[in-house]
Amino acid sequence: MTWLAAFKNKNIVVLGAGMTGLSCLRFLHAQNLTFAVNDSRPMPFSSVDEQAQYENDYPKANFVFGQWQHSLITSADVIIASPGIDLVAEGITTLISEICLVIGDVELFCLVNNLSLIHISEPTRPY
Repeated sequence: MTWLAAFKNKNIVVLGAGMTGLSCLRFLHAQNLTFAVNDSRPMPFSSVDEQAQYENDYPKANFVFGQWQHSLITSADVIIASPGIDLVAEGITTLISEICLVIGDVELFCLVNNLSLIHISEPTRPY
């Protein structure tokens, strides 16, 4: 089963409507998947016109702004979290179901391209 088939009938929530979240939104839309975008900021866009443009361009998307929508998060099968969101500090982790897949944009890229994710960091050097 491909990742696309696995995500087809899932409740997908993108947390954050910044640059990363919006790139995920565009990608999910291109794959003809339905999803919601949730951001705690009342206005994550630079203008009302920009928000209207996104809502017009992505009519299948459910946009929820101004708070973390608990019902949206608790019912999610897949959450794609933007890297700037601290899921613990924001109290989001307590809302996430045990069977929910929580990933970021990099993990999404790896799933799509059937790649493994390896974290490489520079060793700490004494100065």
